[in-house]
Amino acid sequence: QVASSDANCLDDYEEGTFTPALETDGVNFTSVGYSIQSAKYTKVGNLVTFAGTIYTDSVVKGLASGAVVITGLPFAQPSTNSRGDANCFAASAWAVDAPLSGEIISSAIYLLKRATSVSATATLAVADVATGGSNNFVRFSGQYYV
Repeated sequence: QVASSDANCLDDYEEGTFTPALETDGVNFTSVGYSIQSAKYTKVGNLVTFAGTIYTDSVVKGLASGAVVITGLPFAQPSTNSRGDANCFAASAWAVDAPLSGEIISSAIYLLKRATSVSATATLAVADVATGGSNNFVRFSGQYYV
């Protein structure tokens, strides 16, 4: 047993759910409908670990612009911390490129697409998002410090 005054004592533990949303960091989509939109997190000390799923059933792009992000992370990452990472371990039915990974900035996951022989890794763009039903499926997980 560890005394509560011991520096190694676990005194900050939390778990819960959050609602991830597909958005942009510029002009947002006019609307996004979801058939799946769920996520869980665990915070131990200053480390947040999360996993979730998004599956859209409709997207109206309107005048959307900017990088495609997943918002809703339960805690904002301070700008003084190094960026956290996310893995997109399943992704399908996107218009062009599907997300492969992500980089956490503040409380959003900036979705990154795979580098090819002619391009470097880049953030997903609005053009990568499909608009019809049963599209934009992604399962993601990762961790970051707060």
